[in-house]
Amino acid sequence: MCWEEIFGVDVDFFSYDYGMTDAGVPWRIYYYAYRGGVSRGRPSFLALNVKKSTETVLKPLAELGLPIFIQDSDLATSMREAIPNSQGLEAKDINALPEFLRNLKCGDQIEKGEPFCEAEKYSSAVCPNREGKAPWHPGFKVHAMTGHSIALFLTDVLLAALDELLDLEMKDLDDVMAKLKEEDNEHYDKRIVRGHLQDFPKQVYPLTEAKGEIDDDSELDILTFFRGRGICHTARLPAMSRYLGHLTNTQKVGGPAVFGEEEYETGIEFKQAILTASGGKSDSSNTMQLGFDRDKWYNQQCSVVVGPDRKDFFFVLGDNGWNEIIIPNPA
Repeated sequence: MCWEEIFGVDVDFFSYDYGMTDAGVPWRIYYYAYRGGVSRGRPSFLALNVKKSTETVLKPLAELGLPIFIQDSDLATSMREAIPNSQGLEAKDINALPEFLRNLKCGDQIEKGEPFCEAEKYSSAVCPNREGKAPWHPGFKVHAMTGHSIALFLTDVLLAALDELLDLEMKDLDDVMAKLKEEDNEHYDKRIVRGHLQDFPKQVYPLTEAKGEIDDDSELDILTFFRGRGICHTARLPAMSRYLGHLTNTQKVGGPAVFGEEEYETGIEFKQAILTASGGKSDSSNTMQLGFDRDKWYNQQCSVVVGPDRKDFFFVLGDNGWNEIIIPNPA
């Protein structure tokens, strides 16, 4: 529901590589892809590292006309198998490999094994002791491989689009743009927004407490969650509505930043708010406070942004009396 608040409205492509979040519930990626696809930027969707069952869920969206691209799992496997094996090589031969292939594969393991695949999984040039280097997270070389794959794909799509434009009989660029916009608007309104979503919405939002049971007699139209404009107030980061000042209706605008150098509205540190309230002081405003817990900000010692995710929140203190929040705000 919070797609535009998190990603913004100026999006051309958005991707999915969050398999851990929908294990056994592939309907969630259906909802994520559709909500993004009908957002104001009308972006294309790129699914990475998805199972065959998930591809089946995305197929109906492609049939509606949403631009759905899915990473070929067989080609991805072939790409990983083609990574040169660093195990058994002399140091000079390892160093002769390109940076992102050096000590990436040892034996039949990626980012594991000897001599240095596991030791060099994470980059160490900047903030080497940072948090979040979990064994299940991919290292910088796997991220580079994914990034290069996406870049090559986007380049290929761009060249294909240019070839189609060159084949058009219309020569005036303004006429070409007007015609393409007209076709896109008609396609978007008739096929994508008003298209048949089959039974997938009921799988995403079953309206009974019993798991798997669908209440067909409910007066609530489930499609509202799919096609209606979302009104979302999220304090968490990253979110464009916070970076652009929309959430707090302020002129303080910024982006991901290291601790202490934020230019967007950060709100009040929670512990300080509690101390203020316990000292008999309180905010004279009755507006619900935006806050953060400094202890939950990771990697505060790093000089670069290595993790923009923050679980900021709105909070109410009993000593402040009645609090309220207006959604949507004037911004």
